[in-house]
Amino acid sequence: MIGIFKRLIAWFLEKIAGKIPDPPKPTQEGYFQGSNEETLQSELKKVLLRSATALRKKKEKPEPALDENGNPLETTEQDKAISEQLIDFLLSCKERILAIPRWVKLIVIATIPVCLVYIILYIILVSPPDTNIEEEFRYSKGKPLVRIGYIKEWPTSTVITSLLSEALDTNLNVDITTKDISQNNLKDLWQLMVTNRADITPSVWLPNTHAAFIIDAGDEVVDLGVWLSGARLGLVVPDYMGINSIEELSRREEGGIIYGIDPSSKLHHMTERAIELYGLKNYRIIAKNDKYMVKRLEEAIKNKEDIIVAAWTPHWIFGEWKIRMLDDPLKVFGSSEEIHIYATANFKQNFPDICSFLANIELDLQEFSDLLASARRLNSSAAATNRWLLKNQRLVLDWDLTEE
Repeated sequence: MIGIFKRLIAWFLEKIAGKIPDPPKPTQEGYFQGSNEETLQSELKKVLLRSATALRKKKEKPEPALDENGNPLETTEQDKAISEQLIDFLLSCKERILAIPRWVKLIVIATIPVCLVYIILYIILVSPPDTNIEEEFRYSKGKPLVRIGYIKEWPTSTVITSLLSEALDTNLNVDITTKDISQNNLKDLWQLMVTNRADITPSVWLPNTHAAFIIDAGDEVVDLGVWLSGARLGLVVPDYMGINSIEELSRREEGGIIYGIDPSSKLHHMTERAIELYGLKNYRIIAKNDKYMVKRLEEAIKNKEDIIVAAWTPHWIFGEWKIRMLDDPLKVFGSSEEIHIYATANFKQNFPDICSFLANIELDLQEFSDLLASARRLNSSAAATNRWLLKNQRLVLDWDLTEE
């Protein structure tokens, strides 16, 4: 009986483990590759499978100890005493069980098989959704729920997410939930997308910066279109330094420090490449995060000191100070880029009207830079985007081509 119960539990654990999908595998050398970190779900799957395997193993009977002639050794007095104690314990348990009222025994006996049948039918017939996939058709008070994944440290990502949230809620009557990801774990955002735990992400820089993510994600994600053109990455300096090109930095014998964002970012790798190709031997990079880079830039400008930062546009710093992005003759940082909105293939199939609205969104570079600056001054992305939406109601209505 105990063996059957153990096998039943093992089967149940294997069923649960089978509902947990494996982490996405890269199709080429990209951001999913080279990481030793495993998701909590993959670890849970391993634990469940190991537990099921352990339950299925038959306990091997220990071979009896033999003497020099190959005969079993006689049981010692200590072993006899232990056996007697065990027998006494089992007899006492038997007496306690016999003392239980008959009606209680009947209830227990009747309840156990009912519970087992319920569990089996629930697993086989009901077929609960994948533990790694939230409901694709989720409605709150009759409204669809849209899950937006974004990078919390990036002002561009934060502000456009706030703008989309307000616009979708107001014009399409949908509920919004946001999932913020740290810039140090950018690959986690795409794992959310390819495993259907996020529906859209609005800060995809192409054709260079995030190309590897798109290739790795494959057919699991689709492009809804470009909402901003003219975005650029590169090295930025204050105007008072009188430098226009990265080539001019190589002629500065004193060298210096280039302040960047997180070391795992594409911008950081591009900066390293620029140091190599432009021969900036006297320069080194200090890369932490966006806030640190901006703080160093602000301090240097306040004291009229020379400084170089790795940054991008749109960014509110271009509206706050007189700074310039250096020319890049070798195109190490690529040409100007476009910022796209991407959605999961399932979401586009299930909610075409929402995707049509998102595909029609288009903003001007300077207009969005001003919105970024407004969000910083108000210290609130929501307040800034609400003001912008009130001033641009006609433009937002044009995005909704499905409106009758």
